[in-house]
Amino acid sequence: MINVEKDLKDIPNSLNYSEHKIRMRNLLDKKNKHSFSGYNAEDVKKKLSTIYHDKCAYCESKRHNAKMQVEHYRPKKEVTGNSHTGYYWLAYEWTNLLLSCPDCNDQAAKGNHFPIAKNRQLFTENKNDWNANTNILLSEEPYLLHPEIDIPEDHLIYNFAAKLIEKDNSKRGQKTIEICKLNRDTLWKSVRKGKLECLLKRIKKRVVKYEELKKDFLDRFKITGFKEWIYEFSFWNEFDEINKKQNKDEEFSLLFIALYNNFNNFIDNNIVFKKIDKSQIIVIKEAFKLYKQKNI
Repeated sequence: MINVEKDLKDIPNSLNYSEHKIRMRNLLDKKNKHSFSGYNAEDVKKKLSTIYHDKCAYCESKRHNAKMQVEHYRPKKEVTGNSHTGYYWLAYEWTNLLLSCPDCNDQAAKGNHFPIAKNRQLFTENKNDWNANTNILLSEEPYLLHPEIDIPEDHLIYNFAAKLIEKDNSKRGQKTIEICKLNRDTLWKSVRKGKLECLLKRIKKRVVKYEELKKDFLDRFKITGFKEWIYEFSFWNEFDEINKKQNKDEEFSLLFIALYNNFNNFIDNNIVFKKIDKSQIIVIKEAFKLYKQKNI
């Protein structure tokens, strides 16, 4: 999960035209017995896909747009494990709509779960209080992070095995992981861990190239001053990839932000490097240190 920005004035037409106003009147008349439709129109999906970089708002996985779903941050129907009827009046509220993959939106994960620390908000006719960022809704103190309001990076971080953990003992970070099942095996072991280890294995293999070049230029020909060049030729492609994957439009960008900022910790602790010589570990760390200095 990463922070994103949504233009609150750029509301999709399907949430703002005459038919929508009829739906809203029916909703307010029938309350939670209203038949919900239209919140997942194509223009809503398209705008959300742009805002969320074609990624799930919760897990950052990428799917074809057709497989992504329009998700209600505050459930429009009865809240799971609670007698609350649901935030039906927010069913078409632009600030309450996110983009989600089917797995995060499943009832086994986020679904209609929405635990809070304080009193749950009941229906209010004042539309000024429907914005997700208003004091009346924030006063619930929801545990689930909202990527358009919160800075998830302040609450969540990845460890060296690509497992998402709470940052600085953040309660909201911990709860968000639990609510959305962000370490489910199909996401963690089958996808994130594999992507991370594949890249780290490539870095490990590049040590061989470094040693070949070092032997030729520094040992055999006694040529000095080539150490930085050898580092660059051996490792830069993989380091550039780590750097690129930090971009918000990349899948699991928060994972690669953690890798870039805590590179030595990943090298020291990831299973990929368990049986590698300490001298080679030093080479990898020195090369990355030089790379970061050149890319400040």
